[in-house]
Amino acid sequence: MMVSRIQDTMVAYHIDRRHVVEKIVSVNRYLMLKLEPGEDDEALAEAISEAVINLLDAWSENVERPLVQRAKEISSWFVQGGREELPPVPLPTHPCTNQDTEEFYSLEN
Repeated sequence: MMVSRIQDTMVAYHIDRRHVVEKIVSVNRYLMLKLEPGEDDEALAEAISEAVINLLDAWSENVERPLVQRAKEISSWFVQGGREELPPVPLPTHPCTNQDTEEFYSLEN
């Protein structure tokens, strides 16, 4: 539908198809030159890349490594039998009453 409108307009105003194609090509070239990255764009991209790398390095140093170290400490505590040092957790004598069971199953539906 859009193509037919353009063609009708071209006929009404006596616009040559070759002239339209030349205009489209020239606009294309203009946009390519205008949008081509310049020296400033390359410098900006380099600065952004460096900032992101520095941010990732800081994350690794200040967050990731301490978390990994803490995870290693916790896992070694379990492996070395650290659980035996803590008193056992007392279990209730009646962990679940009939009323609790009915309420639990009613929440599932």
